[in-house]
Amino acid sequence: MNRIVATALACALGLGTAAVATSAQATPVKTVRIVHAGSSLSRGQSLRSPNGAYVAAVGRSLTIAHRGKVIWSRYAGRGARLVFGRHGNLALTADGRTTWSARTHAATSLVLGNQGVLALLSPAGTVWTNRMGNRCN
Repeated sequence: MNRIVATALACALGLGTAAVATSAQATPVKTVRIVHAGSSLSRGQSLRSPNGAYVAAVGRSLTIAHRGKVIWSRYAGRGARLVFGRHGNLALTADGRTTWSARTHAATSLVLGNQGVLALLSPAGTVWTNRMGNRCN
């Protein structure tokens, strides 16, 4: 996906930039505009909204919290990991077993917006968000 198109789409959706941080540090480890397919987040890692009000974190669950209050969650279990596959599927795994999946394909970027929307984007538009579900059909 063209990064300019992805960034423009993210901005149009109000998703902006995101920061990836570990729970052991108060400041972000790395600031990114988008997380690309082929990446993963493990226990203790998080994705922050640009305004810092929302955090998507992996523990035993994938949770999105607003100022410390959980607003969305998917349980995985011990050894949880959020895997954004090369072919565009977002999955939550525990000990190598898929416990939840967005059931998407062709997504190329994952972003967390200023309104707490975790979104998978593709060249054709928004594929999935935690608020609307799967649009791949």
